[in-house]
Amino acid sequence: GAMVEEALHAVSKPRPVGGEKDPRTPEQRYADGLCELITIAMSTKDLPMSGGVRPQMVVTMRLDDLEEKVRTGYTDWDGEATASLLRQLSCDAELIPVVLNGESIPLDYGRSVRTAPPPLRRALAVRDKGCAFPGCDRPPAWTEAHHVLHWTQHRGPTDLGNMTLLCSHHHHVIHEEDWKIVFAEDGRPDFIPPPWVDPEQKPLRNIRVDPRLRG
Repeated sequence: GAMVEEALHAVSKPRPVGGEKDPRTPEQRYADGLCELITIAMSTKDLPMSGGVRPQMVVTMRLDDLEEKVRTGYTDWDGEATASLLRQLSCDAELIPVVLNGESIPLDYGRSVRTAPPPLRRALAVRDKGCAFPGCDRPPAWTEAHHVLHWTQHRGPTDLGNMTLLCSHHHHVIHEEDWKIVFAEDGRPDFIPPPWVDPEQKPLRNIRVDPRLRG
């Protein structure tokens, strides 16, 4: 119990968003922290096999529902997940397409495809040095690869010019709030805050991404 408590404390500290106080309640921060710990554990590839494969989440939904962010998908455990959340998870996941007929009988089972393959992850780690969100200090191993133009909705490419590393919390912020990401001429990501954070919407950048900001 003490080990779990110490680990949760370490990943559940308040994190500002655009200079503002963390809007999450302590309960929300601990829930996000638990998800972050699970993400870190599952990325180690050292978990035991389950049913012949490594632990994974299987979600069933229509492709056009996923693209249009409507309705929900269903997991193997009968849980529901919104299309918006699934789009966030699929930014950096191993995807296996399955074609079903009208009676939900599988007709074709495709090969797994990693949306952010290892070489691209390494390149992102070199450029972003961890979560690229302004003010965040999460290392590369604790991050997810985010598609700025999402591949399901906008057919955004899976390459260095359309992806950036984000921790689980800031990945959720980007998908759910009005923050925008643009790439400057130097190829580094800039974050445009919503008007309620900065009426002038001046681009922000993590100082780890740009050494010139370290003073």
